[in-house]
Amino acid sequence: YDTAVQAAKQADDPAIAACALAYRSYIPSTKGANGRARILLTEALANISETESPATVAWIAARHAEESAQLGDNAQALASWGRAEDAFSICDPDEDRAWTRFLDQNRFDSYRIATYSKIGRLDEAQEIAATVLGRLTQPDRKKAVIIFEDIATAHLARGSVNEASRIAQQGLAVLRETEFAMWVPKFGALAQGLNRWQRQPQVRSYLEEFAMTKRQFATS
Repeated sequence: YDTAVQAAKQADDPAIAACALAYRSYIPSTKGANGRARILLTEALANISETESPATVAWIAARHAEESAQLGDNAQALASWGRAEDAFSICDPDEDRAWTRFLDQNRFDSYRIATYSKIGRLDEAQEIAATVLGRLTQPDRKKAVIIFEDIATAHLARGSVNEASRIAQQGLAVLRETEFAMWVPKFGALAQGLNRWQRQPQVRSYLEEFAMTKRQFATS
């Protein structure tokens, strides 16, 4: 990542630096260091403008909204989401930079689901999730893993542990199917949060399935 940022400076192409910083933000995010992730995303946004790459701005601003929501900064989350929506409305990810082609409507909506679920707009998040899950094709199944984890986490925050466990199990099934190992720590955080209710059958079922899934990826 450091090399990419240096190369971006030498090439006078700040969009590359923004991309590198945005990808780098996933590392602290998966470890629960959301403040550090947001700092990297803030720096990334400072390196890019809508005129240079609107799709890059849409992606990074959506990530910034997601991390702000995770930190409980609802005002900033909504402000960042507004910028993301504005940029997405004028972008063509396929015709933008090489790294923006993943940002189709389904992936963009998954960021909306994550943001809304974390700021307490769970009903809206679930409505969007149902729509997205209904139109996902097989190559897009990794997005379903992200969506299930976001909704399960929101239910856990509300204290709905059985619903959180049920939805998380659905996510685990797709995670194994798609071999989306990057999201195992996210489901591990759910398991840790649910552990105090392990005597409840639905919760215990999820914890056992997560332990099995973790072993499966550890030996693969």
